[in-house]
Amino acid sequence: MRRRKGREMTGKKTLFNVGYYKKGGVFTGSDAGMRYRVAKTGDGVLTAWAWPEPFAFAETPDERKVTFEAELSDEGLEQIAAWLNTRPPEA
Repeated sequence: MRRRKGREMTGKKTLFNVGYYKKGGVFTGSDAGMRYRVAKTGDGVLTAWAWPEPFAFAETPDERKVTFEAELSDEGLEQIAAWLNTRPPEA
């Protein structure tokens, strides 16, 4: 399955809200051959990972994962959503 041209994979609303991550929540999803994960990884840091399907995060070698970090804030969530939407389908 491929993303349709012009269709955003995920938006800030899809990624829940900042409070979810502050309490330790982890968001996972997939789209068009790419899997992704978003979680708090440090004080004020939100990290997103993207990798090609079909494997789970723990079963995918680190060298196959691409990482993006942003501030743990509404703006950070917007940056992560934008980054995920620019990833190629194969991550």
